[in-house]
Amino acid sequence: MPSLKVLLIDPITPYNNQINLGLISLGSYLNSLDYETRIVDMNFHKQDAYSRLDKALEELQPDLIGISIISYFAFGEVRTLLRKLKTQTKSKIAVGGASPSIFHKKMLTENKEIDFIVFGEGEHTLAELLSALSSSSSNYSQIKGLTYRGEGDQIIANDRRPPIEILDSLPMLNFDLVDLVSKYGFKCYGDMYIMATSRGCPYNCTFCLSSVLCDRKWRPFSAKRVVDEIENAQKKYGLERISFLDDNFVMLPERVIDICRLIREKGLKIKLHLGGGIRADRLTEEALKELSLTGLDGGILAVESGSPYVFNKINKGETLDAIEKTLVMLKDAGIKPEIFMILGLPWDTHKTFLESLKFSKKYKVNCRWHFAFPFEGTQMYKYVEENGRFLRNCSGYDIDVISDNNITTPGTFPLAFDTPEYPAAQRIADYYYAVIDSNNIFYVSEAKYKNRLLQLLRCVFLVLRYCPKKMPLYATRFISKKLRSILGLSVD
Repeated sequence: MPSLKVLLIDPITPYNNQINLGLISLGSYLNSLDYETRIVDMNFHKQDAYSRLDKALEELQPDLIGISIISYFAFGEVRTLLRKLKTQTKSKIAVGGASPSIFHKKMLTENKEIDFIVFGEGEHTLAELLSALSSSSSNYSQIKGLTYRGEGDQIIANDRRPPIEILDSLPMLNFDLVDLVSKYGFKCYGDMYIMATSRGCPYNCTFCLSSVLCDRKWRPFSAKRVVDEIENAQKKYGLERISFLDDNFVMLPERVIDICRLIREKGLKIKLHLGGGIRADRLTEEALKELSLTGLDGGILAVESGSPYVFNKINKGETLDAIEKTLVMLKDAGIKPEIFMILGLPWDTHKTFLESLKFSKKYKVNCRWHFAFPFEGTQMYKYVEENGRFLRNCSGYDIDVISDNNITTPGTFPLAFDTPEYPAAQRIADYYYAVIDSNNIFYVSEAKYKNRLLQLLRCVFLVLRYCPKKMPLYATRFISKKLRSILGLSVD
């Protein structure tokens, strides 16, 4: 019997330039089992996303379509996609990802176009589903991690599948399965290879969904496997920069050291970037030394709050002292990281915001500010229910962050709640000040207006109102950018 054919889709989201590594891992695994597999990435080159999808559907004639929803903010587009697929194909449709894993019963009940939902890690579940479909079996009861419709449209959720313990058992990421890569090469994703060297998180931050999704388990790929994939990517695509997107790359300092030494032993000339974040209390001096020798050129520290009181409340499991020590270590090593701050965490006030602002300027590094967003299922959501006021819908799997958001650029977190101690008007003023003062006006520049002139005028107004001291800098940048454009020089 011929093998079933699978089309995996990364749907359009409000975010730009976000590679769906989970979907590529799924495709790579199914391809290794000899299922003919293709991936359509609709989140890049969005202007021709649906024409590329139509082409893939016509050429492949898939038996199963899998849709990966990595964003709570994408379901509006997913709904449009589901309706299109149901009118255009008779393929079975399976959905997986973060929000389906939490709301699998609700999502299947409310969306008749969906046949199956895969909750938790999907590689083994999807493979077992394909095996059942290929044998024309309608008995799915033994497939862990699967929710489906039984007799009379009854929603049946099987037992949860344990996370994959030995990640080295999975094949390397095969980006050639992605339509854009097969057509344009990896350059369609930029000049940096993206990978994750581990899965899960053992911590329990009050604002984060990771502990809900991965049961607080952290599992790494081996150092050898990581370096083998880097070597393969460099040979295949000629890339010289690698970004590790896992949240806990430095969890085991000895593994970090092994990875760095293996890279150098193989003579791989690359630059490393810790794009998923640097866990401050896990980065040792020896590990940082090895990273520096191997070509570390930057990374992100998720500080979240510079207020000792708020920081201790959000349950990160580390200390501000550890973060400050790490910032000093990085500076001494000649590495300039970025830091992330969250404005409006539970227990935040204008006073604690000022403490965070002071902290963010202390080490003269770029700081990105984001509004706190209380996803349902997190401890922060419960806090807002009991102590605050929701300013927009934050529950369920279908959250609209575009409509009625006149504050932040589409794709960034909007203002979602306030408290009596920190009302909305003050949060907005503090947010504008923070992003303008940190030279990141991008986070507000495209809100409210699509017209570029109106966006510019709004930015001028915001700078003059909230942080006028920055006007000379922004004016100089704008003039410089225009001159470089006129002269035909590159524009940053």
